[in-house]
Amino acid sequence: MSILLKMKRIITDKQGNEYVLLLTVVGNNYLVPYDGRKYWEHHFIPKNTWVSMSTIDYDKFNFTQEEYDAIVKESDKKHVEILAKYHASF
Repeated sequence: MSILLKMKRIITDKQGNEYVLLLTVVGNNYLVPYDGRKYWEHHFIPKNTWVSMSTIDYDKFNFTQEEYDAIVKESDKKHVEILAKYHASF
């Protein structure tokens, strides 16, 4: 499965574990465990450790459903802007 990334953001659970909020153009969004490497790539993290945003318990993380919705809305807006610039280049 090919994933096009729109935005990355670090999220921490209440136990101090770090995750990257991985927003995709198509499909679900995920919290992917962050291993702390400077050049982190989600491809190296086993998919079975990813947390689907459609099943997340917000009480276990340091952000809310409203914050997540705002991040998705901002990302969608940027994606539309990028596509508009791309299409205007023809």
